[in-house]
Amino acid sequence: MSAQEELERRLAWLVDALDRRGSDLERWPDAERDQARSLMGTTPRAGELVARARSVDALLSSLPAVDASASLRRRVAEIPLRRVHAGPLVSLRSLWPFASVSRAFALAAVLLSLGAALGLGVATSSAAADDVGWDDFGGLMLADALQTDPQTVEVAP
Repeated sequence: MSAQEELERRLAWLVDALDRRGSDLERWPDAERDQARSLMGTTPRAGELVARARSVDALLSSLPAVDASASLRRRVAEIPLRRVHAGPLVSLRSLWPFASVSRAFALAAVLLSLGAALGLGVATSSAAADDVGWDDFGGLMLADALQTDPQTVEVAP
């Protein structure tokens, strides 16, 4: 990474830190504050970024506080009253992830079918493997135990 790229990366970090932490460096964690001050000593661009952030903070601080209107406060206060409380049955319905019972049964049928198809496929393939390979494997194991050539060992079916 070139020196110019490194400087750009550090300046991008400073802009991000100013956005997150504000322009008052005294409120920053010590490590980040020291890093920002070091960068400000290295390049005048860092000082310009901090000065711009301070001017934005001052401008925002000078704006008057806006109070919520009476109608907005009333509407916010009415939100809990709009919910219909019909007892525990309504809260149980909110936990049901399906729109209807028929969808739940349809999903169960699909999952059951998929499980059966996968189970039959595994059972069929493992049965075929049992029929083909175990005799040869047994002969190899016997030849190894007798320390003889596997070509000369015959295993009775």
